Amino acid sequence: LLVWWLTLGGAVSLQTIDCSSEAGSCSAEILAELERLRGTPLLLLRSQELSQKLKRSDPTIKQVVVTTRIPNHLKVRIQNRQVLAAITLKGSDIVLLADEDGFIFSKSQLKDQKVPIIYYPKADSLNVGERISDESLLQSIALARLLEEHFISYRSLLVEDGSIRCMINSELTVLFSHDGNLSEEVTSLQRILSEVTMGSKPVTIDVRH
Repeated sequence: LLVWWLTLGGAVSLQTIDCSSEAGSCSAEILAELERLRGTPLLLLRSQELSQKLKRSDPTIKQVVVTTRIPNHLKVRIQNRQVLAAITLKGSDIVLLADEDGFIFSKSQLKDQKVPIIYYPKADSLNVGERISDESLLQSIALARLLEEHFISYRSLLVEDGSIRCMINSELTVLFSHDGNLSEEVTSLQRILSEVTMGSKPVTIDVRH
């Protein structure tokens, strides 16, 4: 009888929902999903299941922390994915936003982007909500992260057969490898940039090991 009262009698059923994210308040879609749980006995809530459900409903969510507090409180904290690069086809106005893990979580307009652009010839095969499997594209995302960490600014990356072409500016292009040691290659580039004097003609630097 006591178990029935606790689980079904409403003594500890969900009444108060507190949801927040790194961006501030949770989205209307997430709040609507949580609202469906109102009145559910807390002892029947499964934090892991709820976390997975919210992540499936919104690909921009990277992590969800769910806690309950007797008698009727649910607290949800959401960590959103951070865009590292925007992937697109040459000539396309649409980009796919990817985080540092190679997970594609959103679409956007090319003109709205302030993050590095990766031109990938098979971009039309990629979908939101999926993790990238192509090693050359994953290598490009890893390169984007390293360049950011080393404070090397650039315009775009282009995935090619045998190399990743990095457009530093209109005068300087750098070739990185698909499967080499990117840390060593970026370090080499830093040393070269500190020594090179740019002339009037375009220059291509090959740092592939």
